[in-house]
Parts: sequence; structure tokens; C-alpha cells
Amino acid sequence: MTTDQPSLDTSITVDDFRASGYDNVLRDEVGTDSWVLSQRLGIAAKAAEEEGRTKDGDVLHLLARVTSMMLTPADKTTPFQPWAHFGDRRSPIPTDFTDDDVTLFASVVATVEQPQLRARLADLVWVRNRKLGIATVPLAIDAYCESPLDADTWFAGGREGWSRALSLALTIRDAARITSIEAALVGAALADHGHGYVPLEISRILLDNRLGAAMHGDIAARLEALAEANAASARYRQAVNYFGAAGKWYARERFREKAISMTVRAATCWEIEGDALVGLGALHSYENAIKLLRTVPVPDRAVRAADTTITSLMGKVSVAGQAALAQMQTVQSGSQDITELVNMAIAAISNKDPLDALAAFAQIYGGASVQTIRKNAQVHLDKSLFGRLFSSSVISAQGNTIARQPAADGDVSGAALWADMVRDYKILIGLVVHSAIAPALSAMQMQHVFTIWDMEALCDASPFVPPERAMLVAQGLYAGYCGDLVQAVHILVPQVEHIVRTHLQYGGAITTTTSKEGIVMENGMSTLVKLPQMAEVFGDDLTFELTALFCDQNGPNLRNEVAHGLITRYACESDAGLYAWWFVFSLMFKTFWQAQQELAPVASGAPVASSDKPEHISSEGD
Repeated sequence: MTTDQPSLDTSITVDDFRASGYDNVLRDEVGTDSWVLSQRLGIAAKAAEEEGRTKDGDVLHLLARVTSMMLTPADKTTPFQPWAHFGDRRSPIPTDFTDDDVTLFASVVATVEQPQLRARLADLVWVRNRKLGIATVPLAIDAYCESPLDADTWFAGGREGWSRALSLALTIRDAARITSIEAALVGAALADHGHGYVPLEISRILLDNRLGAAMHGDIAARLEALAEANAASARYRQAVNYFGAAGKWYARERFREKAISMTVRAATCWEIEGDALVGLGALHSYENAIKLLRTVPVPDRAVRAADTTITSLMGKVSVAGQAALAQMQTVQSGSQDITELVNMAIAAISNKDPLDALAAFAQIYGGASVQTIRKNAQVHLDKSLFGRLFSSSVISAQGNTIARQPAADGDVSGAALWADMVRDYKILIGLVVHSAIAPALSAMQMQHVFTIWDMEALCDASPFVPPERAMLVAQGLYAGYCGDLVQAVHILVPQVEHIVRTHLQYGGAITTTTSKEGIVMENGMSTLVKLPQMAEVFGDDLTFELTALFCDQNGPNLRNEVAHGLITRYACESDAGLYAWWFVFSLMFKTFWQAQQELAPVASGAPVASSDKPEHISSEGD
């Protein structure tokens, strides 16, 4: 990956730096986010170039690049990150600066007046060169601490600056500066900042770094008072956060009863907020209240009436869930003409003898490619502002929240990516059903008649189907062929789990769990698909489809819906239901066909032509 920056003259001297006028550009920028400094310096650099002051422009461009980096103090190894990515390009990071740049910064940093620029230069020297940085790191700490501890500057870089200052002081074990920072933060935590989040965030920094021990009780009481003030003003989310923080400080002081009280008060705020909302908002609030109450220790629940409250909240969750379903609206994209695809699917089935028609139907779609789906999902998340910033929830037909997708937040390789892949897969199978499977099935039903014995004969000869399950699988496949997807789904989905288990056992996997009492229990499909042998036995693509289609809550989740009796007739007859039926048929028939091709030369000494078929396959309707 390359940096999206102009090449600069690297022969900048200390005199060039001081003569560039950078200090005049930043003279009025106090308590400003470093990104704003970068913008100011960039504008000044362009002006200097237009005026013919090339060297000044080089210095100002260099400083604009330095201040453009995003400070992430939580990451001690790489505290400076690029502020943006542009495909295969990005904004600067510390390694983009040359050794000469770092030496220059070390030479001039002590004379820089603007505190944020001084902190950035001194810290960058420390990150890039420890030998030079040992002299600049105290300058960085002190400069970061020049940022006022107030609401105006806290969210404009002050939070990151003070966090980084403390991290650096702890790293170099500067006891005097640690004590000074601790005193400043404790004072700010106890100060009056209104009802905002500044005291809350400062208290978290202190708690995370085990500071403020002498003022535990005062800080906890201050946080509790702010929580009650926010609750009284109907700012329930802020109140919940403050109650939670107060509880942690009370717990640290070993005030167990007070800590539990804070949890109960936070749950009460969630419930009150839920009562004021409807649908999704209320559902989310009630669920959070229940989650908090379940953390109350069992011996204390009776005194706090926690169990009684949970029971009441469960009733509210049910009502809110139904209201949430009523709130949901269908979002439609532009239509797409799939007529040509439909015609191609019909042509692939038509004018063939029964076995060839079944073979064409089994191969009407080549199956999902997990590599392609992952790549597309990564591109989507990388471009999606909402996907990076906001989480999302999956609501079941019963109005319950069954899955949550976290915000990507720069990470396009974890849970957010998987959820996006499964959603893309749902869209894909819908397109496949309407453009290929459904029209091809209708054409085959018009041209051929198959019986349940035909299906059983195929299943008997298919290595995919365990011999003792041939009749059951055949019954499910026949029901689907006749249009009864309710019966097909209820029969086939449990059989898919058994088939997966059987083939994993063939592959050497252990598919059971033994309890402490010595009871051996078969693992469910949701556990089986996570076994390492899945990819070895079924391959990456089939493993993804078996997971996304049958046992992931972001997808159709057919296995769990059927197993728990939650599936509806509509869900059975949906695109996912028809695709699941075809998916099982396709795997059954392809393995049957492959087995016939391998056995035929042994029996006859010659390859089997596509017209060769078992006697049981009916030809009626040709």
C-alpha cells in the first residue's frame, strides 16, 4: 500500500523549518483537533507554492502530513494510524517519514510553541527512534497535558492527548509526571462539567490505569450523583453509563451493596426508557434491562426483586417485539430483468430424457463461492459508512432479537464481515431461485413424472445419503418436487444435520460431547459446522453454504428454526426453503451421478452414456 502524498524535498534544514512561518499559521489554533491543524497547514502550503516560496511549502506540507495522522492511544505499539484509506492508497503513518525527517523534528521540537504540534513532533520522534525520543518524550507528555480538561477541548483531541500522556509517562516510569497527571484527572472527574460525558470518560481512564485510589469513594459518589441528575432529566442513556461507572468504582472500594444498587438503578433507567418508546427502541431498552438484572448475584436477587422485574420485562419484550415487526418496512431496490436467465434455465431442462433432465436440474446452479462472497462483502463494508459506524439487529418472526451485527469500525475481517457475507448469500439464493431453480422445476414438472420410488432409487445409489436414511430423504425430496415445501423442509433439514454428522465421522471427527456425569451427547449442527474437519470433508464452499443456510442467525437459520418449532409455513415456502430443497437434491444427485460414472466401466468395460439410467426412473410425461 502506498501513501497518497506528493514527494517532498528531503533537504529541509532547521533554518528552513523556522523560516517557514508555520507558527503564524497555527498561532490562533489552541485546543484544536490535529486534523484541523493539518488542514490549516495544507492550505498554507499551497499558498506558499503559488507565491513561489517552494521551501516554505515543503516544510508546511511535511507538517500537514505529520498532523494528519490519527492518534489512537489505546494501541501502544502503533499509536498513529492513517486517517483515511483510498483503495490501495492511504494517508501517512510514522514509517512514511524518513530518518532525516525524524532528526529534524528532534532538533526543532523544543522551540515549537503550539502545544499540539509540539506533542505530535515529540511523540513521533519517540515512536520512530527511541534513542532520540528519550529526550523528546517528556516534551510530548507535557505538551499533551497543556490541553484544558473541559468539554470544549476534551472531544477535540484532549481525550486522546491526556490518554497518550499517561501512557507515555507509565511507559518511561516517570513517577512525578504520573502523579501530576493523576491529580489533574481526579480534579477534572470531580469538577462540574454539567451532564455531559467528560467526568465519565476521565473516570474510565483512571480506573483502567488503577489510579485515583485515594479518592475512590469521592469519585464513585460523584458519578452516582451525575447518574441521578441525568435520570431526573430523562437522559436515561447517560444515566445508565454513569450508574455503570459508579458501580465499578464502588466495587473497587469493596462497597458491594452500593455496586449492586448501581446495577439495579441502571436497569430501571433502561426500563423507564423502554416504557417511553415503542417497537425496536423499546425492545432494545428492555433487553438491556434484563441483561443487567441477570448480572445481580443470585443471593441478592430476592432482596432487589430482580427475578420479579425480569419476569415483568419479559412480557414487555414480547409486546415490543411484535410492535417492532409492525414497524418494519420493505426496502426495494430497482428491478432487474432476469427473463433471459429464466429462458436459459428452462432450455437446459427441456427436451431431455428423465435422467438427463434431473442431471441438468442438479447442475442448474454451480453453488456459492465463499471466496467471491467474502471479497464482495469486504468491498461493501469498506465503502459503507453506516456499516462502519452502526451495529444492526436481526429480529425473528416472533419479535425476538436473535442476532446482532457489530459495527465494522475499521475491521473488515470479523463478525461484521461474516454477517454481511450471510446477508449477501440470502440475496444470492433469492436470485438463483427466481432465475433458475423455480423456472427449471416448473418446466420439469410439466415434462416428467417421478415417483417416490424413483427418488428412493436415486438416494439408495447416492454416497451422499446414509443407507438407513434413503427412504426419509427420498420422501422429503419427493414432497418438494410435488410442491409441498412444508413437508420437504421439515423432513430434509434434520436429515441434513445427520448427513453432515455421518460424513464428519467418516472423516475422523468426534461429533459428540461427554458430560461430567459420563453421558455422551451428539453435538448439534451449529457445533458440527465449526469443526476443523468440515472444510476437509465438504470443502470451503459447501461448508459456508451449510453454515449460512442452516445454522446461522443472520441467515435463514433453517436447522434451528425447524428444531425449535419456530419455522412458519411462509418460511418453508420462501426462497430459502426452495433453495434448501434443491441444495439437498443437487448434492444427492451429483454424488449419485459420479458414483454411476465410476461404477459403469467396472460393470461393462465402457463409459456410461448420459442416456443410461436405472430401471426405476419413470419416463412418463416425455
